[in-house]
Amino acid sequence: MHTKDQAGIPGAEGTGSPARLGGGRLFGLSVAGAAIRVESEVPGLDVWAARLLSPTFAVTPDPDPDLFTVRVVAAAPDALPTADPRAPRLQLDETQVSVLEHGAERVTVVQDDGLHPPMLISAVPGDAAVELAVCCDDADSLRPAVRFLKFVLAAGVRAGGAVFLHGAAVSRADRALLFLAPSGGGKSSLSFLAGSRAEWDVVSDDLLLLAGAPQRPALPVRVHGWPHRLGVSTAALIGHPARARFEQASLRRHGTPTGSFEGAQSLPWGRATRKRVYLDLDEFQQLTGARMVGQAVPAAVVLPQPEQERRGWTIERVLDRPAGWSRQFLADAGELKFMTDFLGLIDRSRFPAPVQGGGPALCRELEGLPAVRVRYGRDVNDRMPQFLAEVCDALGLAEVAR
Repeated sequence: MHTKDQAGIPGAEGTGSPARLGGGRLFGLSVAGAAIRVESEVPGLDVWAARLLSPTFAVTPDPDPDLFTVRVVAAAPDALPTADPRAPRLQLDETQVSVLEHGAERVTVVQDDGLHPPMLISAVPGDAAVELAVCCDDADSLRPAVRFLKFVLAAGVRAGGAVFLHGAAVSRADRALLFLAPSGGGKSSLSFLAGSRAEWDVVSDDLLLLAGAPQRPALPVRVHGWPHRLGVSTAALIGHPARARFEQASLRRHGTPTGSFEGAQSLPWGRATRKRVYLDLDEFQQLTGARMVGQAVPAAVVLPQPEQERRGWTIERVLDRPAGWSRQFLADAGELKFMTDFLGLIDRSRFPAPVQGGGPALCRELEGLPAVRVRYGRDVNDRMPQFLAEVCDALGLAEVAR
């Protein structure tokens, strides 16, 4: 099992001494060739960014001053305007966005997740910056601000032609297996078990980013994770070495210890009875000892299909797939387009131009990888190393599984 330095938060320490800015910090975030500069007068935002986003995003001090900039300012709750109930609204990443002003000189919206104080977002169309006003009652109220930083980077990587996929990925020696499946296909559980019981590195458990290398087209396509809370099925924790730690941990999403999973032992294994425990990236690494990495070279595709009554598993090489089959796994970008192209909050022209061929070329690269279809039951919980070894054998990647 992987180990890590328990002395601090992954990614939060050892990055030098970021410059102070009004009691806050100056730091940068980057992924897949896209980068932003964050100027925050709110203390602790850089630490929370590392907790929730690292190592999927690189968190660095002293970013380039020419990068697209997010300026984060502190605001009193009564200083934020109230949205007109008749204003246009959008549901975005668990939050509601209400448009206060939309003109050639300024765009202003209020974003509210119903759990934390609302945030005010404003920008001058065409400018290389956006301002975020937040009310910080406690450290956890910075989570919506971190989600917004993630959203800005999403606009940047989309500008570079990257493709978002519904899928999970694990890697060894910089070579990744991509688990592509609809909701309930078991991709999150497989990535969790691979990382925590078979010593593979976890790239992501639910959402992937397929990207080229901007300015360096000769480099291979890479798959990146996309940070969010990881959902671990209680069924995957039955018999797991870390089960007791999960039961006793006071996870941020749940607030108090989750308690015994004994009841999950008697439930039928499968999607219908699945319950999840949600962890941030730092919590996942601390509880399991698994290692997360930000990216890897995609080596093969696994199409998983969990079956409640199956014992063991079957692996079938997929040879004949129609052109464009990867489109069924594309993640919707409609909300992103609304906030950038319509409202103009984020100017994508400020980010690197797309690599040659852009998204379609990346999908063709994906469709050219070897692939297997796997039907499996709950035996994978205790036999994950053997399962992955057999999958790699079928894919012609036996050396990766060793």
